[in-house]
Amino acid sequence: MHQMSSRDAAYLFLGDRHASATVISVWVLRDHADGTGVSQDEVLARVRAMTALDDHFVSRVRHVPLSLGRPFWQRDPEFDVTRHCFDHATGLTWSEATVEISRIGARPLAPDRPLWRAHLLPAVDGVPGQSGPSSLLAIMWHHAAFDGMRWTELTRYALADAGENRGPAPDGWRVDDDGIGPAAAAVREIVLAPVTWTRFLVGILRSLRSRERQNDHAGRPDAVPCPPTRFIARERGERVCSFVPVPLAAVLDIRRSCPGATVNDVMLSVIGGALRDYLAGLGEPPAATLPALVPISTRTGTDGPVNQFAASIVDLHTDIDHPLERVAAVSASATAAKARVRASQSERTPELPGPLLRLLGGVSRSSRLNARPAVATVAITNVGPTRGVETMAGSSVDAMYGMQTLSAGCLLAHSIRTVRDRLIVSVTTDDSVMADPSVYLGFIEASVAAHRAASLV
Repeated sequence: MHQMSSRDAAYLFLGDRHASATVISVWVLRDHADGTGVSQDEVLARVRAMTALDDHFVSRVRHVPLSLGRPFWQRDPEFDVTRHCFDHATGLTWSEATVEISRIGARPLAPDRPLWRAHLLPAVDGVPGQSGPSSLLAIMWHHAAFDGMRWTELTRYALADAGENRGPAPDGWRVDDDGIGPAAAAVREIVLAPVTWTRFLVGILRSLRSRERQNDHAGRPDAVPCPPTRFIARERGERVCSFVPVPLAAVLDIRRSCPGATVNDVMLSVIGGALRDYLAGLGEPPAATLPALVPISTRTGTDGPVNQFAASIVDLHTDIDHPLERVAAVSASATAAKARVRASQSERTPELPGPLLRLLGGVSRSSRLNARPAVATVAITNVGPTRGVETMAGSSVDAMYGMQTLSAGCLLAHSIRTVRDRLIVSVTTDDSVMADPSVYLGFIEASVAAHRAASLV
């Protein structure tokens, strides 16, 4: 068995424990000229290779009775990869495929099996940016088992064709088969309870003192106010997602016109402009600049928690009209946010005891008790410099997009991936606040064009 860290176990307790914890990664595979595409047998072979790299693929979650301790991973003695792979109808339209992906996203992962499953949607017609049919490989996974960086490393090595420069095999993660079951784990947690709670309380005191010293030295950063928008609400519908391809060359031209800015800074400004104009078009212009939640990777290896990232808040400066001036302001805000994350990395967050996690989970699902103010309007994720899969089973991977996590108070999430000469911007939202993401994606395209035009002046 392998006990979870409290950071990873939080995804099993907090929020709705499904939309707030699961992700769907979708690869768009161009079908061959003869009309054939990747087969289910080829998917099974690639997925089998992936399960050999990391025991999260073959381990199930076991809960300690009464949540006396944090859950633990234990290898599933009945694991069968075919029980995790599903084939769907051939020849769906893009509109039908997006509905099918939403249905996949609405179905929770089986709690008594490893927390992932794969779906193949063959010969989908009308995929954005594609001139012919494409197959969609959609793999749903749980954040308790992987974070974005680890997932990219594993899938790139296991799913990519052998001819690609896949790099070295990712470090393995293994579960020891010690035969300990939930009852024995409960007894152990009762015996260790005084030590567990003492370490937690001491850790909290140290963390508070460390933060006080940092605030005395650097000053307390001003929080970006978060004006109300339609996306600051509780989940009421199903997750929907779609994507738009953006020419990488255009984004690089914009970056060159903004000294010191990064591609990420440019895309934060692009999304900020698109979001402001989209809301204004609905007659709901934001009352102030909009902040975004931007995860920053802190990964150092497979030791420690699965989820190695810190959440930063970046001002999108949507009150600035000129695109290049907005890029410069966003770049400064993003740099300051990264500095705050680096400064906080010296703090070691104490592990939360199981009973406390269970209590916090109940509070997080209570609308009466969980009335805290929102800290960000949207979430924007970029998983860093690791390239994704470019060919799979002889098929070209022309795009990769995803259905992101959503949680109460932040019902619009973005993911940005580089695929060859394009950036793939995917959007996930709740269909109760945005039924058709394609309209909003049009605003993102228009925002890229506006930034590009400003860079040519």
